[in-house]
Amino acid sequence: MSRDILVLGYGNPGRGDDALGPLLVEKLDLSEQKKHRSRVCFQLQPEQIFDLENHRQILFADASLSAPSPFCFTELTANCEISFSTHTMSPETVLYLFETLLQRSPPPCFLLSIRGQQFTLGKGLSAAAEKHLDAAFIFATELLRKPTLTHWRGKVTPAPLSRPSGSPQESSR
Repeated sequence: MSRDILVLGYGNPGRGDDALGPLLVEKLDLSEQKKHRSRVCFQLQPEQIFDLENHRQILFADASLSAPSPFCFTELTANCEISFSTHTMSPETVLYLFETLLQRSPPPCFLLSIRGQQFTLGKGLSAAAEKHLDAAFIFATELLRKPTLTHWRGKVTPAPLSRPSGSPQESSR
């Protein structure tokens, strides 16, 4: 198995559609074409910078209330987002910490934001989220079959101008 590509899914499986990131990683891990390294966590933490080391490209996967259906695929850049807690750490902040603490640029990183609808504690995955997960799985499988930076950049969808404050991508952690 190549360690060049890391798929990092994050979210709380006990909060309905917030499980989309970890579920995508689980599906990819079970696929016959597994050619990546994977990692799952409830929320992003500063120590995730060490997960990014020694990889050529990173695919973050998360649920999002603000993503278009079924998903949005964006390239990430380092950005220090001020927060009162690491409970809401974004992938961009992880990249910022990577640059700051390790004194070098992180590998190219992308975010697959899978549209979720309900994030209630104790609820299962919604029917719409199941369909979005299936579409994201097909998309991610295609990315992993052709893991070149040029190919991935060609698949990027227009990112929203900004994430609304309080969106699950920011506050469900």
